[in-house]
Amino acid sequence: MKINQNRISQIMKNYNNNQVKNEKKTDKTRKRDQISLSKEALELQNFKGKLQATSKEREERITRLKRDVKQGDYNVSGEDIAKKMLDQVINKFV
Repeated sequence: MKINQNRISQIMKNYNNNQVKNEKKTDKTRKRDQISLSKEALELQNFKGKLQATSKEREERITRLKRDVKQGDYNVSGEDIAKKMLDQVINKFV
């Protein structure tokens, strides 16, 4: 078989035509990826958001308390301390 410029051009033309046909076929057969979350996953996602919000609130509260203690403005009554101590003891045994 003799290979000349005309034959190479014909081969390249056929190759390019096949590439275009294959691309059209793959475009039609491509499917979109989909994701669906279970009820439990959605609940976990919701819980995570609530936990982050609570964490921020707690961080702000701790910052305020630290500032108040440092400035000497933090005052707690002895009665409040006693109540909390008793609550912890009672909850430990219940």
